[in-house]
Formats: sequence, C-alpha cells, structure tokens
Amino acid sequence: MTRVQGPLFSITASGTLADVLTYSHWKGIPYVRTRVIPENPQTASQTSIRVTMTAGVSTYQDVAQVPVASKTSWDYYAEGMGMSGFNRYIKLFIETNTQWKSPWTVPDPQ
Repeated sequence: MTRVQGPLFSITASGTLADVLTYSHWKGIPYVRTRVIPENPQTASQTSIRVTMTAGVSTYQDVAQVPVASKTSWDYYAEGMGMSGFNRYIKLFIETNTQWKSPWTVPDPQ
C-alpha cells in the first residue's frame, strides 16, 4: 500500500484507473494500490463458514441470547487483543460451531 500526496493532482481520489490502479483512503490516509480482483470459489467449507458467521452475528445481535451486560463482558475479554468484543465473540463462535452443527452453541466469555 502506497501513501500518496495529492493523488491525480487533486485533494482526494478514489476508484480504479484503467483497471490497473485503485485509489482510496483508510482512516483519512490516501493510498494507491494495484487493482485486485477477489476470488470467490464458493467451496463447501467456505460456504459453511459464511453460514456459521451469519448465525454468529445473528446470535450476538439477539438480546435474548447475548444481553447487553454480556456484551460488556465480551468487550472486557477482548481488551489488549487488538479486537472488539464483537470480533472476539465471532471468532469463538466459529471455533465452537463446527460444520453443519445445529443448534448453534453460544460461547461464554471466561
């Protein structure tokens, strides 16, 4: 990732130029990088993880399964790990729930 000053002779720039360079900004810092076309092979394992992640997000957002007080615990549990309580919850949710396991098991912060 390359930082740029005055990209394309302007204050800011974003988007792709000639299907080669992509101009954008991250946390207010403009940068330019080569254009990357993401792959999406849609394998069975990838689809399984996406389903598990979707279920994890749904359970975290459901106040009946993860109350606000528990979310505070997740934030505390994630301190110093470089992630939010939500990220830590999803990470453990995916690790806890293997492929095609139902119903979903909600992890507890320890």
